This record gives sequence, C-alpha cells and structure tokens, in this order.
Amino acid sequence: MNRKLYSLGVMLIVLCIVVGCKAKIDKEPKTLPLTQAPNSWGKTMKGSSGRVIYYVNFQGAFSGRIGLKGLTPNHNYVLTINGKPPHPSNDRLPESYGVERYVDFLQVTTNSAGDIDSEFNVKLPSGDYNVKFFVKDPDDWKIVLYNDFLLFTVK
Repeated sequence: MNRKLYSLGVMLIVLCIVVGCKAKIDKEPKTLPLTQAPNSWGKTMKGSSGRVIYYVNFQGAFSGRIGLKGLTPNHNYVLTINGKPPHPSNDRLPESYGVERYVDFLQVTTNSAGDIDSEFNVKLPSGDYNVKFFVKDPDDWKIVLYNDFLLFTVK
C-alpha cells in the first residue's frame, strides 16, 4: 500500500476519534487529476500538474490529500471548491461570487522545487456535492490547476 495513502487513512481515523465522529470512510480513496488552466480565464504554468486523492464519503467533511508539481517555488497557493449553481450543493458553500458559491479552504506553500504534498479536511454541511476544484494564485487570484467534475458526499 502506498505509504502516503496509509498515512492519510490513519490520520483521518485518528481525527475522527479525537473529534468524536463516527465516520464512514471509503475503503479506497478516489484520485482526481488536475489540469492546467488556459490563459483565456486562468494562468497556464507549463509543466505543472496535480492530483487530489479524496474519500467520496466522509462524516462532516471533505477530506483528502493534494499533490501538486511544477508550480512556482516557495510560493503560496489557495485551494478552493467552487459550486455549480444548478446543483443544490452550491447553496451549502459559505462564500459567494455572483450566483456561484465557493470556499477557499487551505493555503499551501510550495517547496523549493515548486511541489506540494498536503492533507486537507474541510468541514461542510451534510449532503451530496458536485463541485469544481481550483488551485489559485493569491497574487492575482487566477486559477492555475483545476478539475470541473468533483463528486463527494458529506455524511
């Protein structure tokens, strides 16, 4: 078993014990690739890539691990889940930008090689979510990596 995935699973179980939740954790996490954003609405960073490893069902939160490569070294980025207005989960996200709702849930900093490997745990209201996942540069708030199709359930 991949050591990082095992570590993530142990961390999530310990977190549930500490906060007293009775989590239903999927046996196998899902992996979602992140794509470079086009310059027409984002910021293309040649050679950058990423993936989100997450549990489709989790008690009280959206939980997983982010892995990013080829970004600007020693630079901050913000992880965001962004709602889709026709989907009911859009209304469960706390911040709004027009009709779309979102949550900037974690600021991460790349290492000297421009890489990130970090765990996350975003507390959200229960329900099914159909969202977009963004990695944004807070210097100009442009999206550098994204995926438009992220489905998960908060129990």
